[in-house]
Amino acid sequence: MKFSTRFIVYNALWTTLNRIRTNQGKCNYLLHKWGMVESPLCSCGQKQTIKHIVEECPSMKFSGGIEEIHTASEEGIEWMKKLGVRL
Repeated sequence: MKFSTRFIVYNALWTTLNRIRTNQGKCNYLLHKWGMVESPLCSCGQKQTIKHIVEECPSMKFSGGIEEIHTASEEGIEWMKKLGVRL
């Protein structure tokens, strides 16, 4: 079965959105907890949690905050597309 590029992109965004919604994305904090990375820290020096990525990180945060991500607004989807971290 061959999937279209549009489906793959949509599926990746849906996955990211649900990982943010459930607070179970592959951020350094959880990866460190599971023994998969050496440090739980973000490039800015703070613990890299989902909340930190979305609301606190100076280089990654989304201006609409977690509430707007939950609604899957157009701005939130664009932010997820450009996010430098694969959750």
